[in-house]
Amino acid sequence: MEAYSTATVHRKEKVDYWQDLCSRTYADLKLSPHDHRNFDGELRRSFAGPLSFVKVSSSAACITRSEEHAICSVDHRFDVFLTLRGESVCLHNGQRAVLRPGDFTLVDISLPYRFEFEDFCSAVSMSMPQSLIGAYLPVPRLYLGRPMSGLLGVNRLASVMIDCLCDQVQSGQLGELTPSLIRDILDIIATAYSATGASVSESAAAGARRVQIRAFIEANLRDPRLTPRHIASGLGISPRYLRLLFSQEEETISRYVTRRRLEQAARELVDAAWRRSTITDIAYHWGFGDAAHFSRAFREQFGVSPRRYRQVQVEQS
Repeated sequence: MEAYSTATVHRKEKVDYWQDLCSRTYADLKLSPHDHRNFDGELRRSFAGPLSFVKVSSSAACITRSEEHAICSVDHRFDVFLTLRGESVCLHNGQRAVLRPGDFTLVDISLPYRFEFEDFCSAVSMSMPQSLIGAYLPVPRLYLGRPMSGLLGVNRLASVMIDCLCDQVQSGQLGELTPSLIRDILDIIATAYSATGASVSESAAAGARRVQIRAFIEANLRDPRLTPRHIASGLGISPRYLRLLFSQEEETISRYVTRRRLEQAARELVDAAWRRSTITDIAYHWGFGDAAHFSRAFREQFGVSPRRYRQVQVEQS
């Protein structure tokens, strides 16, 4: 992770330092602080595969990327800009978006834009190449500068995921973003835009459905009736369509349910709070109706029996 701050920079050099830093991080731009004498800022940047995350805080200022700046642009990337604290105003692509905590907007950094911060403000941006976002929003320029409220529904989920992913990547908890995780976050962002009436690709719509499927499974993982037919019924789709949607994953839906149950059971096997529970109790708690089947599946997943797994993990703790 890269970390920068004006705290160690001489007061007279802070504005120039910050402008140079922002230009290198985002694109060529002009910084106009409200108070040149008392300006401060902090910025952290991390990379995770095709995505990059920037968490930034600064005093009140105006940041402008002009037509002249844009003419010289060679980097065609898109940023989802999310306000965390304070209020920012984004003027981009003929739109004016007032962004309060949790709100976000899409910015093409190769084009002109203007951000205004009337007071201290903090934000996070998730950046990606045009080729990646184009798979989910076929014509991303249609959505540039549009304010997306982060208070409710899918918008709220998108803003929370972006902030959490940034924190986990920058703290080292998440060293690499898997293709499925990248797909999930972009599916959710595309779904948020589709809720406003914007058109999204068929793959994005299907991806949003897969997110719903996994959420339904997680919420009902302990239910022994959690079969593909039960899942399809709970989501109001046909079993055939359910299998078709999940065919894009690396495992069948039945295998996914079994794996998630086994992972949760393994966690409880070594949890001190479940130390007095039998292996059969834990198996039943996670939807397995047969102890022998649970033991076979557990051995296939982890390479050892549930009893041995518990013994080794407890001895090592």
